[in-house]
Amino acid sequence: MSEQEALGEFTPVTEGSATILFPKKEDVFYNPVQQFNRDLSVLSIRAWSELYGDALVSKKRKRDTDQVDSDKPYISILEALSVSGLRAIRYAKEIPKVSSVVANDFSEDAVRSIVRNVEHNNVSQVVKPNRG
Repeated sequence: MSEQEALGEFTPVTEGSATILFPKKEDVFYNPVQQFNRDLSVLSIRAWSELYGDALVSKKRKRDTDQVDSDKPYISILEALSVSGLRAIRYAKEIPKVSSVVANDFSEDAVRSIVRNVEHNNVSQVVKPNRG
């Protein structure tokens, strides 16, 4: 299926630096009211990493080895109820120090949506869809 054909089945929704493909048949949902909450969680994690995390990780790495790579991503995140993967994708794209995000959901439809959106945003090296 071409991207144009695929887009016929989906409505693109852009939030922050992520664009998700929201299914027109609504087997998963998008809650625009939660955008502020997602913005705040991205900003909070990013601020923590810049204010405290980098110093803590640098100190630990220096203690564990002679080589310190302060640019290496070190934040691992579990998003327990990911639905479309939007928040997980935003974490991957908007927080420089994120090394991995597990985007989990119980629903098979939600996990299919997460996989589709992770691929659409080219963040499969960071975001790992999971059903559980």
